[in-house]
Amino acid sequence: DVKLNVLDSSVRILTNHTRLHFFTGTSEVLCRAVLLDKEEIGPGESGYVQLRMEEEVAVRRGDKFVVRFYSPMETIGGGVVLDPCPPRRKRYDPAVLESLLIREQGSDRQRLLQAAAGFGVHLPNAGELAGVSGLDAAAVPPIIAELASCGQLAEPLPGRYVTAAALDDLWPRCREILDAYHRRFPLHAGIPAAELRQKLFRKAEPAEADALLGVFLVEGRLTNTAGRYALAGFSVRLTKRQTAIREELLRRFLQGGMEPEPIPSPELETARQVLESLLTCGDLVRLSPELCWHRDIWHQALEALQAQCTAHGAVTLAELRDALGTTRKYALLFLEACDRRRITVREGDLRRLNSEFHGR
Repeated sequence: DVKLNVLDSSVRILTNHTRLHFFTGTSEVLCRAVLLDKEEIGPGESGYVQLRMEEEVAVRRGDKFVVRFYSPMETIGGGVVLDPCPPRRKRYDPAVLESLLIREQGSDRQRLLQAAAGFGVHLPNAGELAGVSGLDAAAVPPIIAELASCGQLAEPLPGRYVTAAALDDLWPRCREILDAYHRRFPLHAGIPAAELRQKLFRKAEPAEADALLGVFLVEGRLTNTAGRYALAGFSVRLTKRQTAIREELLRRFLQGGMEPEPIPSPELETARQVLESLLTCGDLVRLSPELCWHRDIWHQALEALQAQCTAHGAVTLAELRDALGTTRKYALLFLEACDRRRITVREGDLRRLNSEFHGR
């Protein structure tokens, strides 16, 4: 994208899709001129133009150039590069023309905000923003601080940024996904984090996605329970019968400790929805498809695991079995569950605590 000025002395009028020779530095490339804001550019006039190159050419924002007619090859004007790698533009698009005006005449603050907006929800760092905006790298941090202080820029991850407008665009879709999930599964505490990431973000890395959702958590729009997201204000509502089943299940699992008795099949059919609700709310913790623990039992086992690893650096299955006072079967299921949750790291017969584990 360029701002192109036709020479006062030119006898040519530049029209849409005119083929030109483009010169910058030592490069010469053929291109087509797509006029974005008018039908033609006459002598002494200027306009916004997208030059669609027939070969790759290396340019940066702010580079100067000259253009000549294809044949006869006479100079008709020149200008300045505004965006070296734009998408294909539509003509007469108000949003495109406004963005090009900012690129040409905008303040440093406007240019940086525009650069950040171009990344959508992909969280650029200060260096990337400097490169896209064409600003000096040393000038970018204070502008970022200014934009953040007035709420136009957020920092979901350290040194990574997103515009408030991008978050505002993201929220309606997030709310729609969660609302649909709550209607479909009213007894679940919320949608699993991985499922929400998959539906809401197409290409964002999990860390970026979680950080963006974290902004909504801080703002009070979302809640997170046991790795599940819900709309603020949502809560599981049980009938009297379901409440009675819930209390009975919690009593059984707490009383059963690390070796709870399986629920008989007839009762399981009746209790299935309530059991799922307890699992999604974190009141029960699933160790395997056949085994759940009460959350108090789970936390007791975690404390024992942490104590063993703190004292010895690592723990074997036999050592943990003795510390828990249970059988090898249940100690192994617990350790495997810890491995899946990235609480522990397995090294042969030993387990060590993951460095990111903080007693959750």
